Amino acid sequence: MSEHNGKQTTSTSYYSIKVTENTPYIRYDHSLYSNDNFLLEGQIAAGFNLITVEIDHPQLSPNTSSSLGFMLEPSLFSGMEIQDEVLLGLGMSLPLDSFKGNANWLYSGYTLNYNYEITKSPIVFLIFRFSI
Repeated sequence: MSEHNGKQTTSTSYYSIKVTENTPYIRYDHSLYSNDNFLLEGQIAAGFNLITVEIDHPQLSPNTSSSLGFMLEPSLFSGMEIQDEVLLGLGMSLPLDSFKGNANWLYSGYTLNYNYEITKSPIVFLIFRFSI
């Protein structure tokens, strides 16, 4: 589950964008290299993004749209085992999904159209994994 917010400035004011994602997914991990204490792992996650996008403008009412998209994220992880019980490491994920859509408003007899495309940036993550 994640939520993102942002603003896009125009010459007169701004559009405010709020994206909410709920993503059920599965992940597969594959060890690429391992020795006594070091691990290099390739990972891939795939699932579905349930996306809600809310676009607002100071002079217009909020406009909301929802969609379903496919999520695919390959990643690489490197870590060290500590006393054969705890794994601590750093990884990087490259999201391959993006969202496209538009919002329309009727304003003073004219139709205003706002097209958007939201792309994801690479993600650096820290993993602390242990048995419970």
